[in-house]
Amino acid sequence: MKMRKMLQYRLADLDSMLVLLFAFLQPISAQKADDNVHILQCNDRYVFKTDDAGKTIVVNTTDYEYGVTQYSALVQPCAYYGEFIRLDKAQCKGYAQYKSAIPRNVFYDDTKICYFSYQIPKVGKTLKASFTRTYLNPIYFTTIPLCEANYVEHKKIEVIKPKAFQQFRIKEYNLPAGIEKSTTCNAEGDSVFTYVIHSLPAQLIEPNSPSWGYSAPHLLVLGAFQSLQDMFVWSHQLANVDCSIPNQEEILREIQKGAKNDYDKIANTYAWVQQNIRYLAFEAGISAHQPATPAETIRKRYGDCKAMALLLKTLLKAQGFDARQTDIGTWDVPYSLQENPSIASIDHAICTVFYQGKPYYLDATNPYVPLGYVPDNIQGRMALIEDADSFRMNKLPELAADSCFSSITYQTTLESGDDGNYDIKGKLYSKWKGDMKSWILVGNDATAQDEKEKALVAAMGVDERLDKIGDIVMTGNRPRDESLNITAFFMKKGAGQLVDGTVYLDTNLDESLFLTPVDTTKRVSDYMIDLRSKEVRDVKILIPEKMEVSSLPAPYQIHTAWVDFCRTYSQTGNQIVMHKECVIHHRRVPRSEIPAWNKIISDWGAACNEQVVLKEK
Repeated sequence: MKMRKMLQYRLADLDSMLVLLFAFLQPISAQKADDNVHILQCNDRYVFKTDDAGKTIVVNTTDYEYGVTQYSALVQPCAYYGEFIRLDKAQCKGYAQYKSAIPRNVFYDDTKICYFSYQIPKVGKTLKASFTRTYLNPIYFTTIPLCEANYVEHKKIEVIKPKAFQQFRIKEYNLPAGIEKSTTCNAEGDSVFTYVIHSLPAQLIEPNSPSWGYSAPHLLVLGAFQSLQDMFVWSHQLANVDCSIPNQEEILREIQKGAKNDYDKIANTYAWVQQNIRYLAFEAGISAHQPATPAETIRKRYGDCKAMALLLKTLLKAQGFDARQTDIGTWDVPYSLQENPSIASIDHAICTVFYQGKPYYLDATNPYVPLGYVPDNIQGRMALIEDADSFRMNKLPELAADSCFSSITYQTTLESGDDGNYDIKGKLYSKWKGDMKSWILVGNDATAQDEKEKALVAAMGVDERLDKIGDIVMTGNRPRDESLNITAFFMKKGAGQLVDGTVYLDTNLDESLFLTPVDTTKRVSDYMIDLRSKEVRDVKILIPEKMEVSSLPAPYQIHTAWVDFCRTYSQTGNQIVMHKECVIHHRRVPRSEIPAWNKIISDWGAACNEQVVLKEK
C-alpha cells in the first residue's frame, strides 16, 4: 500500500529555514560519523547590540572548518539571509553564489542563500568558511538550531547578552546527551551562554516525521515581547490595514443569496472565501506577518492565511457579525503560546466569529470543510483572539476521531466468471467527512483532468484491490456540504477461487488509507500517522442460491496506543457481510515502538485477508 501523504510540513519561523537550506544545496547524506564529509569545527556566536539608531540587533558570526574522511568531495558552506537578516560577510575559497530559496507550496518567501562550492581534494586537506549576519529586528531572532548540514565533530555556540538586554532569555529543546553548558560573565560584565557539542549528527528530514521543533536540538530565544499583550499589540498593528472593499455591496448580495437566517449568512460568507480565494503561503519577510488588504486579496483571487482571515472578518463585520482576527499555532509548533510569547509559537491565522454565544473557528485555507468543523491541525490548540484593544485565549475543541470520517459500502453479488472461478460485481457507496472530505477534493483539484479518475480510485484505497471501476459519480463537493458522496460500479475478478467444489472467497476490497509499514533499517525519527480519522467499510455479498457458507473467519478486535481495529463477519440468508473499522486516535509512534506498529499493521492486514469458505449445496 503506497503512502497517501496529506499534511504538508510547515516552517514555523525564519530560523527553521535552515532545514530548507540543507535540502536545497545538497542531499542529506552526512548523518553519522562514518560519512565522508565532516564539519571538523563550528563556532557559532550571537551578540546582542544596539545599532546607531538605538535599535536592538543581533550579530551572528559562524566559522566552519570542513574535512573529508575517505575521499575527495564537493563541499558547499552556506548561510541564509533576507528582509530582516542582513548578510554582512561571506568568506571562503572560490566565489560566492546567491539564490532565492522558496519552499514547496510557498508562493512568496524572501529568503536568499549565499553559498560556495569547493572540492576538498583528499583526506588531510580542509576548507574554512566564515559568515557574518545581522538580525535587524529581535522579533525575528527566534531560534538557534544546533544541527548543521553535515556531521559535526565539535561545535561551540555562544550567546553574549550585555546587561542592557537582560529581558532576553533562552529555552532549551531536545538537547543531546553529553552537551556541555555554562553561563559566565566576561570582562565587560556581559552574560555569556556557552554550549559545546561533540559528535553531532546532521539534521535528518525523514518522511512522516514530527515537525522540526519536536525533535531537532535547538534554542528558543525569548524576550522580544515581554508578554502576550505586547505580542498582540504588535500583531494587531500589522493587521491594521485598509479594509475597504470597492464592490462590497455586490459581493454581499451574492453571499446572502438563498440565506434563510444569520447562520446561513455566516456559512455562505465562509464558503464564498473558500471558493473564490486560492490559498498561497507567504513564509518570510513582512508578508509573513502583515495581511494584504481585503480589496487586494479579492483582486488577485489569492492570499495567505492572514489575508484570507482578514477578508472573512471584513465581510462578516460588514453584515453585523462579531468576527475577529485570530492567531494560532498548529500542531507543527511545539511551543506553548502562553509560556512563549514569540512569533515562533504562531504559524497560522484564522477568523473567529461569535454567534449566539458560541465561537466558530473559520479556516478558509481548508477549502472544503463546512462551518462548525475544526481542521485537525488546529484542534485542541490555544488561539490568540482579538478582543478590542486586548485579546482573549481560547482553546479550540478537539473533535472525536469519527468527525474525520470515511465509509464505503459495497453492494455486490458473487457471479461465475469465464475461468470457472467467481467474480465480485456491484456498486460502492462512499461517504467522506471533515478533513477526509477536504483531502479527497484538494487532491482532485490538483490532478490533471485525464488523471482524475485514476487518482481518485487510488485515494479511496481501492486501486490495488479492484480490477474495474467506472461510472463514478461525485456529489457533495461544495464547502457547505457536510459530506462528500461517491458512487461507482466495480468488479473484482477471481475473488472466489473454486477448488474441488469449495470456493475460497476474498472479501477485502480496499486498503486502509493511512496504515503503512515503516522501514526501520535507517529510521531515526518517530513516525507520524497522517491523520486522526475513522474508516468504516462494509462488504455485502449476495452468494448464489446453489452455495452455502461453510465457514466465516472469527471476529478480530484489538485496541492499541494509536489505533483501534475491529473486523467481523455475519450472514443473513444468502448475504455475507464483512464489517471493518479502523479508528486512528493518536498519530505519533515513537521510534522504539515502530517494530510493534509494523506488527500491528501486519496482523490487521492478515485479519482482513482471511477468506470465507463456501461450498456448493
